[in-house]
Amino acid sequence: MNDKNAVSAVHEVIRELCRLIDSGSFMKRNQFHELSEQERFVAFLIEEFSQTVRFDYLADSSPLFEKDIFLFVENAFGRHANVVVMEDFGLRSNSLLLAINICVAILRELQEEA
Repeated sequence: MNDKNAVSAVHEVIRELCRLIDSGSFMKRNQFHELSEQERFVAFLIEEFSQTVRFDYLADSSPLFEKDIFLFVENAFGRHANVVVMEDFGLRSNSLLLAINICVAILRELQEEA
């Protein structure tokens, strides 16, 4: 896996989550955890918000797409979502904000591997 592209992929998830939150998008905790546990969180974002989000590294239609990075990010959401609690981050409702915090943890994980 190309770590530089993986970092760029996680940064684009953060960017697109910020864009979704800014536009008023919302995700309940149960839906977020279910999608993360099924390793389908990013796929859901791409499918559900295809008119809003732009993924250069994670959309399979992009020339920059790398399947191993996509699978790593999906798996990382599954692993991290199982051990975090929204309240640990001072959050109460929108799980998209929790997803941003998980992205930061994934970035730390990538830095440790480098």
